[in-house]
Amino acid sequence: MNAFPIRLHHLLAPALCLAAGAVTAQEQRTNDDVLFPIAVKERHGAINRLGEVVIAPEYEQPVVMREGLARVRKGSRVAYLDASGRRVIEPQDMTDALFSQNRAPARGADEKGKFAWGYLDRAGKWAIAPRFADAKDFSGGRAAVGVADEWGKVRYGYIDAVGTLVIPARYDKALPFARVARVEIEGRPRLIDAAGRDVTPPADMYFGSEAGGMMLARKGKLFGYLDDEGRVAIEPRFEGAYDFKDGMARVWQQGKYGYVDKRGTLAVPAIYDSAADFSEGLAGVRSGAKYGFVDRAGKLAIPAQFDRVQPFSDGLAAAQQDRLWGYIDREGRWAITPRYQWARDFRNGLAWAGEPRQRGGSYINKQGKAVWSSPAD
Repeated sequence: MNAFPIRLHHLLAPALCLAAGAVTAQEQRTNDDVLFPIAVKERHGAINRLGEVVIAPEYEQPVVMREGLARVRKGSRVAYLDASGRRVIEPQDMTDALFSQNRAPARGADEKGKFAWGYLDRAGKWAIAPRFADAKDFSGGRAAVGVADEWGKVRYGYIDAVGTLVIPARYDKALPFARVARVEIEGRPRLIDAAGRDVTPPADMYFGSEAGGMMLARKGKLFGYLDDEGRVAIEPRFEGAYDFKDGMARVWQQGKYGYVDKRGTLAVPAIYDSAADFSEGLAGVRSGAKYGFVDRAGKLAIPAQFDRVQPFSDGLAAAQQDRLWGYIDREGRWAITPRYQWARDFRNGLAWAGEPRQRGGSYINKQGKAVWSSPAD
């Protein structure tokens, strides 16, 4: 378990030095935060919000939960547990994937007895029988699957929730669906809609994947955005840009950071030396040597007075002062006074933090009380 904040970055924009909370690449849902991973003597389990051990620390990999199912591993076999720790899928070696839209890609024998890919349901039964050369996660009601031709060349198309190939397998690469999906054919990136129609923007514009209902796009050396249907929503005019989060996106102009809304309005002027994504209506920014928080209207809602900050989550944000971390509320007041060597964001009432000279760390509640701590041994 990584105890330290990660740095924010984007491949298409300048790097930042503002600290960020350690979160997954995918947006976490509330029911995926009901359990919290723990480690004891290199074995992994999970606790609930009260600090009670729900999944005993006996597994070989960190417990990860998605769509209400927790994945656990011993050796080559994987099982899935619900939020109470009850086993709902017995140990098996067909899949170690996380569930997405109630399906998990898995390998099994097809009608000819050869290994192929299909999808398991939440009971561990075949929802879509194995018949594909490859299978990806579901999103937007579609999943990319690979189909091999007679020469063994695999190309990708998309199936629906019952396994019908609704978009033919003709692409070299196929990424997850939102309202549109990014695909590649003969080395060229394209956008297609749910019916498989090509909705790619002009040929001189490059684009990323959907995030926050928009897609980052580049034309020459300038950045703008497409909407979630692939149409140009904000013409490229920024020197650097980041994905949309919480309805706003960081942009970079003349060496400073600001924020643009989905209408293309520079709602927060580009006046900050460093900036993080919006979260819960506020975003961490650096002015000079100190950090504070700006709101969507561009007002400095919390003055720049901290050494470092992390995004708001669950109503609180970690902030550093005099080399120690604590947590502030939306008014900038200390909810938990600084006493931690490092701190991560709150999720469903708990945060992972470590005091100076503490081995491991502790899950703390919003009153700063430790509900579970790493064993001293």
